[in-house]
Amino acid sequence: MKILSAVILLSALVVGSQASAASLSLFTSTPQVSGPTVTVTVQAAGFTNLTSGGDFSLAFDAAALSLVGVDVPNPPFDTITVDSSPSALNRVDVFKSSTGYVGPSFDVATITFNILPGFGTGTALQLQSSFVGWFEPDATTAYDVTYGGLQLTAVPAPGALWLLATGVGALVARRQLRGAR
Repeated sequence: MKILSAVILLSALVVGSQASAASLSLFTSTPQVSGPTVTVTVQAAGFTNLTSGGDFSLAFDAAALSLVGVDVPNPPFDTITVDSSPSALNRVDVFKSSTGYVGPSFDVATITFNILPGFGTGTALQLQSSFVGWFEPDATTAYDVTYGGLQLTAVPAPGALWLLATGVGALVARRQLRGAR
């Protein structure tokens, strides 16, 4: 009987922990960077019992990227706190203090960076737990959140530029030859 009780208790713990599993991930329309800025979106998934909010931080190389801004959708979130500088995103708190809850999947924030010379061939971004975490609507049960990352890579200068330069050079040379006749 003790073994059966232990198995039932263990099963309940496993089911309970799976019900509270959630993830925060980083997405961008293109992880290959070719312009002066890049924008990434923090997306949440797996909040099966909904949530009233939570927080996160984002680690990035300050020699490669400079934080421009953080945009949090309102709604669903109506209480927003951002602790940041151009070289760090220490904490983003988002909470829904009005009626209702958020979930199971939603966009948390859009983050814009300027690309710096230290970007080189690429850099990594990594979401991290911050201070409070993410909670179910009762505000006493925390979700077990998996925090994701993203690798950004530089787009190499296209060979078409060399081809274009060669073509323009040929046109200039041809024009000079015509003018010499």
